[in-house]
Amino acid sequence: MNPARSGSNRLVTAAIAFLGYLAAADAGHALGLSLAPTLIWPAAGVALAAVYLAGPEAVAAVFLAEFVFIFFENAYPLWVALALGLASALAAAEAAWLLRRFAFHTGFARLSDAYLFIGTVILSAAIVPTVGIGSLVLAHQIPLSAARSAWGSWYVGVLFSLLIVGSFLLRWLPKLSFSRTRREWIEIIAVEGAVAALALVIFATPYGNLGGVPILYLLLLPLFWTALRLGPRMTTLALALVAVISVVGSIARFPGGTLPAAVFAIELLIAVLAIIFIITMAIAEERKDATATLRRQLVRLEALLDKVRREDEAKNDFIALLAHELRNPLAPLLSSLELVRLTEADQRTRSTVNAMRGRVRTMARLLDDLLDLSRIERRTLSLSTEQIDLCAVARRAAETTEPLWREKRQRFEALLPAEPVGVEGDPVRLEQVVVNLLVNAHKYTGEGGRITLTLAPEGAQAQLSVADTGVGILPEALAAIFAPFSQGEPGKRVGGLGIGLALSRHLVEMHGGTLEARSEGVNRGSEFVVRIPLLPESGRLPRKDRTRELKRLAPARPLSILVIDDNRAAADALVALLAHVGHQAHAAYDGASGIKKAERLKPAAVILDIGLPDLSGYEVAGTLKEHGLEAVLIALTGFGQAEDKRKALAAGFSYHLVKPIGLADLAPVLREVARKRRPKLKR
Repeated sequence: MNPARSGSNRLVTAAIAFLGYLAAADAGHALGLSLAPTLIWPAAGVALAAVYLAGPEAVAAVFLAEFVFIFFENAYPLWVALALGLASALAAAEAAWLLRRFAFHTGFARLSDAYLFIGTVILSAAIVPTVGIGSLVLAHQIPLSAARSAWGSWYVGVLFSLLIVGSFLLRWLPKLSFSRTRREWIEIIAVEGAVAALALVIFATPYGNLGGVPILYLLLLPLFWTALRLGPRMTTLALALVAVISVVGSIARFPGGTLPAAVFAIELLIAVLAIIFIITMAIAEERKDATATLRRQLVRLEALLDKVRREDEAKNDFIALLAHELRNPLAPLLSSLELVRLTEADQRTRSTVNAMRGRVRTMARLLDDLLDLSRIERRTLSLSTEQIDLCAVARRAAETTEPLWREKRQRFEALLPAEPVGVEGDPVRLEQVVVNLLVNAHKYTGEGGRITLTLAPEGAQAQLSVADTGVGILPEALAAIFAPFSQGEPGKRVGGLGIGLALSRHLVEMHGGTLEARSEGVNRGSEFVVRIPLLPESGRLPRKDRTRELKRLAPARPLSILVIDDNRAAADALVALLAHVGHQAHAAYDGASGIKKAERLKPAAVILDIGLPDLSGYEVAGTLKEHGLEAVLIALTGFGQAEDKRKALAAGFSYHLVKPIGLADLAPVLREVARKRRPKLKR
């Protein structure tokens, strides 16, 4: 900063403070300094605002202005003028220091600002009359007997000035300009006009009552309106209007003898009103600020929620796309493995193929778990329930996980009842639960360990448990064991995604049951217990004729089938598998060639991949329908969510299969096609 310019600025500031204080002192003297000895002293408010806003250089200006006014205008002794000058400067400096020390804000935006300002001026207002009355008594300007009443009059006059003039200047001077809408200007003019009009009637006319009720009460209405709606600027302006009108009106109305008492009472009244409405406007501003802050936080919260929703949708889309891309290479693997399994091969080859099939299906199951958990979070997962035998479900789950036991030479035992255990449930989802529990037991049990699958009716419930002799669960971890992506002890990952148990609990609860984890501690093994309501009657299903069941799944008759898939390995493997079981199968590797082959071959069924390179599966299906092809359309895709099924149905597909698929998935569909059943969308 340029020192010369800085000094010049300080000089200008001091000059403005000096002239402003002197003008206010002259105005007070003209109105009523001679009353007793002062009731009206606007210079005190000017001094406070000048020192607070301009800084230390205004202190000297206040001292000099007060000294000049007292010494030259009133002809008091020099030492009295010096004492009063020092007192005025000290009062302004003390008030400004307290306000700055406790972070006062001139906008009166907080209730603490109002309390600080009121407390400060009440304290500072005592300095000038105390020094002034003491000096005047010592100078024999007033008798000692009159000191007490004179001090009270002077104190009220200074306090009145600090509350009215001080608050007005502190609020208006930092920023003189402000903008309002036309509607707001109309409201301001109407309310401030009402304040001025009522003040004129009350203080400048003899009509202070209306039907025996003081009109002063009516003045409170526009003052409250101003404090609550128009803010601190208009409130301090309204208080200033009331103060000026009341003082000037009183001087005009009351004769000299009664004027001091009248002005004293009016100043005391206005000072009390000022305290009330300064607090009220601060409360209103704090409330407005809190409301604005809450609105901003709500907007921010809505933006964050929207961001979370978008990220969640992006996550689900990514998971679906990832599952699709990972399923594509699994499809030819599974088809090829099933073809090898069905051909004549030695026992060792079949054993290897079975192990590989198990790994492929495990990969597919992990992908399904990931998608199912996403569906549960969005509440879009549904069940296809029927009366089923939970024994058969547990048996299939044990067969699916059989290669795992041999891999780690674990001892597996299934204790299943001879009679069926009937429940109302989704067989696919319940098998998924049991497989998840068995895989979990396998992962956390070492070589040579024992795993036991038990099922038995317990009262009105079927109780299925999977117990192991593995690493066990810490007591504090039992509560969080079913959280998504949890894998027991931190830092001990044993493979998988950590979602199997979370998904299993959700699926069991969707069946009206419970899933509970038990463990006696580390290296003491663990047990997971599933309880599902039995069927209402006996809880038993009749034994199924397995020969009849296998016959029902066998091909009804050979069909002409066209497979359209851009994944050549997957298409060729599926064609070979279909041909092996007796169907006439053909392959096409893009949408355009698939349409041409379909028109030439007129197949009974078209197994159509959705994600083709040239045309989408939906477009191919639409073209085939337009050309009058009567083939049953079977969607084969890596996308398996509910929305994907709805799109397939709308595009004309009769079935929706998710990669990878085997004969167990295709056989029921092809039998329905062979029997010319009415098509319906299935998984």
